[in-house]
Amino acid sequence: MVASLRKRERDWRCWGKWLTLLCGVASGLCCLYSVYVLAKLPSEWQFPEARRLAVITSRMFIFLVTVGLGVISVYMISFAIRDWHGNTTRTLLLKLIDYSCQEKISNDRTG
Repeated sequence: MVASLRKRERDWRCWGKWLTLLCGVASGLCCLYSVYVLAKLPSEWQFPEARRLAVITSRMFIFLVTVGLGVISVYMISFAIRDWHGNTTRTLLLKLIDYSCQEKISNDRTG
């Protein structure tokens, strides 16, 4: 379990933070493109009555995709910034384990 925590911390410091940041930025760019597409769609009043519902439905779908991509982008970028130097809880747990192992070794030598 400790080796798994150490590997996860090492992977985060090497490439995990960059991958998370890259995915957040890519999601943000997709969100901006969705906003552009939503703005460039023609008005629903230009279509006949039969197609108007389809146009409104497609606009609602694109809007939901845009909101979802925006939320994912903000979450991933804020997660990468928050844990840029590693997860504090995981780091403190690993330091506590190291300290307890060193203390056990020193007690075995003296006792």
